[in-house]
Amino acid sequence: MAYAELLGTCFQIKDDIFDYFDNKEVGKPTGNDLREGKMTLPLIYALTRTDATRHDEMVALSHKDILNADEIATLIEYAKEQGGIDYAYSTMERLKKQADEIISKYPQSESTDSFRLIFDYIIERKK
Repeated sequence: MAYAELLGTCFQIKDDIFDYFDNKEVGKPTGNDLREGKMTLPLIYALTRTDATRHDEMVALSHKDILNADEIATLIEYAKEQGGIDYAYSTMERLKKQADEIISKYPQSESTDSFRLIFDYIIERKK
């Protein structure tokens, strides 16, 4: 059960990262989560950086009920500038390591190798 939760969380974080980049292959418009009022890990991390310039302004902006395209773009750039994307990737790597600790309790086999490869695929997927 814990392995599946780690896998699902990793998948969701990767999906959240897609929201910060314009990529037609993904099939999800940039900023869609923010447009729907969803705050994702990259922005949450950026907003915890209380020492960052514009922190208070970005917190206030993130609490608005409805954001226009320029406001969404501002929050996306802020999340990138404050290391939110890097933090999301490092979180996925941490989840992968936790999952590997779980799967390493079982004898190495094609199945355990496949489970490990699923994490690699999720982290590296392009869409």
